[in-house]
Order: sequence, then C-alpha cells, then structure tokens
Amino acid sequence: MYPDFTDKAKIALVHAEKVVKQLKAGYIGSEHILVGLIREKTGVAALVLKDNHVEESRLLELIREAIAPQTGLLSKERKEYSVK
Repeated sequence: MYPDFTDKAKIALVHAEKVVKQLKAGYIGSEHILVGLIREKTGVAALVLKDNHVEESRLLELIREAIAPQTGLLSKERKEYSVK
C-alpha cells in the first residue's frame, strides 16, 4: 500500500485510516496521522509525543471539536445541518 515507507510509517498510516473511519472524515489529514503516530507507539515521533505529554484521548477530543463530520456542516454557532 505504501511501498516506499518504513514499517513503522506504514503502521502509523493504517492507524490513521482507522481514525478517519472512526471520526467519519472524508480524508486522511495531518491530524489523523498524528493519532496514527501515537498509536504506533515505538517510533521516534510516538516517543517525542509521549515525552511531551500528548495524549491520544485529548487529541481526538480536539479533532472532534475542530472538524465537522463529513455528514454535515457546522455554522458559526456550531449547529449541525444535514447535507443532502
């Protein structure tokens, strides 16, 4: 799937894809990759994030707050409207 990537990078991207499905996002963004790096646990990025007290649960919470799900749009008042 990602032939030129390291095994750890491939694992992080697989985790990122799972986050995208979990959050019902329509794309893999840097925020999803960040969660994937945390979930990979053994790479340099995961260790740096851990050393800086970046927690997966808090990161997911921030992503949910900041990004509208693919199924709807948010107004400035943060009310969700269906897309038809």
